[in-house]
Amino acid sequence: MSHSMNQDPIPWNTQGVKPRRADAFQAHGTREEIRLLFGTLSRDTGRKGQFTAGAHTRVVLSPFTAKGLARALERILEQATPAGEEVPPQRTGPASLDKSLIKDRQEKLIRLVQDLGVDFGVERSFKMAPGRLLPDRLLLAVNTRDAAPERLVQICREIGMPVEQGRLFRGRLAEADTVGLGIEQSDKTATYKVYLEFWEKVKKLVGSNPDRREPLLLHLGFKWDAHDPQKAAMARYMTHPMLSTPGILKRVASILQGPGARVSLETARAVIRLAARRARNQRFIYLEVGEQGNPRRSFDVNLYKAALPLKELHPLLSGVRRAFGIPKDGFEAMFEQAGERIFGHLSAGVDRQDKDFWTISYEIRALPRV
Repeated sequence: MSHSMNQDPIPWNTQGVKPRRADAFQAHGTREEIRLLFGTLSRDTGRKGQFTAGAHTRVVLSPFTAKGLARALERILEQATPAGEEVPPQRTGPASLDKSLIKDRQEKLIRLVQDLGVDFGVERSFKMAPGRLLPDRLLLAVNTRDAAPERLVQICREIGMPVEQGRLFRGRLAEADTVGLGIEQSDKTATYKVYLEFWEKVKKLVGSNPDRREPLLLHLGFKWDAHDPQKAAMARYMTHPMLSTPGILKRVASILQGPGARVSLETARAVIRLAARRARNQRFIYLEVGEQGNPRRSFDVNLYKAALPLKELHPLLSGVRRAFGIPKDGFEAMFEQAGERIFGHLSAGVDRQDKDFWTISYEIRALPRV
């Protein structure tokens, strides 16, 4: 669709004009002219997780023409997404996951967050389950005080958040301190995850009553299949305030039960005790996770205070790898790449398919965290 500010449209001769796709731009201007620079993004091989823009087109406009272009773009966008109306997610994608596809989706998510123009944290993780190692997991974190709420809502739309989840997300966004935006490999598909964190609310409740021990909602998680967004789930992450290390170990034992969980339980205890020694017995943030309508039951403990390099967990996690029957090569390659990173979260339990799992996260760029 084209627009002209004149009452009578000007005929255009577009013969020989080749389209150039742009996913990056810069705009500069003076009273006399507006300069637009368009280009394409590519990964910077020298800086992990960073991008560079290759410029291919420069356009110079008068302020009058620039204002007309801005109004025309606004009208086009309004017609594409009427105000107050949700765009239903479209079902796309193959039945099996192409590794290049998960990378493309991760890069798109990074671009969307970078376009906010605010600082954000980056965390990566890997998941272990019987016979499987899933290393392609990315989480970005943005402080809500830094980003306009509608921009965060728009990102959720662009990555296909189901309509009902979008309504719930908007309704709770004002209460949240941090928004987490993630995508991860999961068997034959990819899964988007968006989290709302209510840390300040929890801190006030605990501060007003230090003896409070009942679980409190810290995170609300929205999850959906990238290829079929109607396959969606919501997770509630309930924190148990002020738990000591022995208290955490007791709750972990209540989740990692049964003869098949022996190695997981012993390893989880060893990891948490190691972290407690390094953190000089500071209290960690402990969560339990459930999802309505499926058997998911797991825990998550934030162990960043221990400042442990991931490589120090290699001997312990190797036992879980062997118990899960995971091939050694991919596991060792992952540690070779990420071993110097700081270990963050330990999550384990039973997933929504009622299968055992372990997830280990590590820091790439400091998250806005508690």
